[in-house]
Formats: sequence, C-alpha cells, structure tokens
Amino acid sequence: MRSLRSAERVAGFLEELQVCIPEWMAEFSVPGLSAAFVRGGEMLAEMAFGVRCIETQEPVTQATYFEAASLTKPMVACLALQLCAQGLMELDRPLACHLSVPYLPDDARSVQITLRHVLSHSTGFPNWRKESEPLRAHFEPGNRFSYSGEGFVYLSHAIEEILGQPLVDALRTRLTEPIGLQECVFTWEDGQRVDVAVGHNARNEPQAKRAWPSVNPAASLHCSSRDFARFMRELMRALHGESPLLHVETTRGMFHRQVPVNGLPPWSESWPDGEVVPEERVGWGLGWGIQIYDERDWIWHWGDNGCYRAFALGTPESGDGVVILTNSENGQRVIRPILEAIASPNLPALDWLDRIYGITS
Repeated sequence: MRSLRSAERVAGFLEELQVCIPEWMAEFSVPGLSAAFVRGGEMLAEMAFGVRCIETQEPVTQATYFEAASLTKPMVACLALQLCAQGLMELDRPLACHLSVPYLPDDARSVQITLRHVLSHSTGFPNWRKESEPLRAHFEPGNRFSYSGEGFVYLSHAIEEILGQPLVDALRTRLTEPIGLQECVFTWEDGQRVDVAVGHNARNEPQAKRAWPSVNPAASLHCSSRDFARFMRELMRALHGESPLLHVETTRGMFHRQVPVNGLPPWSESWPDGEVVPEERVGWGLGWGIQIYDERDWIWHWGDNGCYRAFALGTPESGDGVVILTNSENGQRVIRPILEAIASPNLPALDWLDRIYGITS
C-alpha cells in the first residue's frame, strides 16, 4: 500500500492515524472503531478508538467484537475452496449434485448454479428474497455479477450435506481453530460475551444488540479486527506457499477476477432488468472483490449490517492489508478517509460503492 512501502515512514504514519481517526469519528458521529494493519505478511499494528456504547461509555479495546457482516463471505468461500482442494467439491459442478433434496424444486435455473457462480456473485439470485415472493434465479447463472447473500445460504446447504456437520462446526474445526483465531464466532446469543460493540444508527442512538442463534453464511460473523486481519494475512501468505490454509493455485484462483461488477445492484428498483454497464477496474473473484489499481490487483470486501459497517483491503503480492470495523451506520464515512490515507484517494472499489450504494461518503 502506498503509505506503508517505506519502513522509515511507518512509525510517523501510524502516529498520524492515531490523531486523525478520532477527529474523523467525531466529524461523522461514529462512536467506536477498531482497526488492524498487516505489512509484508506480518501483523503491524492494532488500534482501538471510542466506545462500545454511547450510553455506557465502555471503551473499545483491541479484543472488542463487532458484527463484521459480509466479511463472513470470504471465510465461507475459503472453507468451500478447501473442500475443492480435497476433491469434495468442484468449482463448476452444480451445487444441486450435492443435495439429497432439491433446494428450489420449482426453479429450473437454480439447479445450474455452481460454486463459482456463488463465490463470484453470478447466481442470478437477489441479495435477499422478498417475503412476498419465492426465491428464484432471475437470470441465467454466470450471465453477470449481481451481489447475493442468498447464494451463500444455498452453498451452506451443500457444504453441510457434504461434510455431514453444521456449517458453524466446519468453520471452527477447518478454518478458525487451525490458524488460531480466538476472537471470531459465527453465532451470537444474548449475554454470550461482555466485550461486544453495540450498533448505533445515523443519529448516534444505540440499538438493541440482536442475537444470531444460527450461522448466516453471508452475515453473522462477529470478530475483532485483528482476528480478521490474521485470516487475511494467512490468505496472502498462502499465495506465496507460506500457509496451510489453502494451496497456492487455489489461492491464486480466489484472487483472480471472475466477472466484472456493474452499476445495477439487486437493491435497485430497476433490478434485474435495468441497464447493465460493466466496470473496467472492479470485479469479483472467488469470495473477494478485486480492483485493479496502480498496476496491481487488490482484494477487498465491505460489510453492512445496518448499524455495523466494516471494510477489509489488501494487496496479496506485497502482503499488506487493513481491516476496519465500526459500530455505526455512519461507519463507511470514516472508513473512506482511513483507506485513502493508507492506500490512495482514487480507489476504484470505493468509487463503485459510492455509485451503487452511496455508503462511503
């Protein structure tokens, strides 16, 4: 990343962030934030700012859990790719082949959906089904990018049937425990842990912490920023053959752009039939967003659980990365200046998110 290339600049750069981040949090009404930085494949720094709840004023610590929202998806993608490496799944084999009971028996397109379609968000599913309508694929799988949490739910059924165990157990025994993640869970019960950040709306009002009694493969991850940074570090190390998490070729495929994104998100009123204009510098790999900038491929993912906003960004070749978790609906407004300070003021992924979602400014 731009500001972390020169070792002699690191200390001063981190000191500047210690000053700037609280100022940005005050400006955009973000009560709590946690960040972790990776440089050259090693943990560089961890930072914690503000409070877990505006009412109690309990401070955010480096061990505070946040809802990481869609940062769940890269972890589930990693598990699925492990199964591919073991010969238990195939990228281009329909998921329906792994199910004893059809997932959507009345939708002919759904039986064509493969692991590659799910991880690259090209299933044809909406992001989330409407209560008034049955779930279905709205276009041929593989036709184009359309972000979908529903695809990951479909995938979870296939994984559970292949392994004969709940997804939450598979994630723990095959992913988080082997790489030593101890501040990372996929379900959440009331009173499960004291050190958890409370979400706040745009008016800085705390919201009741909801329970996640069962794993949602697209959204239920709760973790500290440093634990997700450790996960991302392991993936970047795997690209260089330095981690048992994934094989080099499997990791390279994860970080390879499969499909370009476009300006027609599934939450648009004109979806799925509106105009589709592909982006040149932003696409999706197998579980990660991919942006092309500064003649390099960057991996990234954002998270949005309403009153929790998150972002992860990394450059796999150099092993640099950052993870930012917040407990506010305004979180992306402070995440953007942090990323611009670290990397560049012209990140294609952030510009695309602004156009389709308006969440970074």
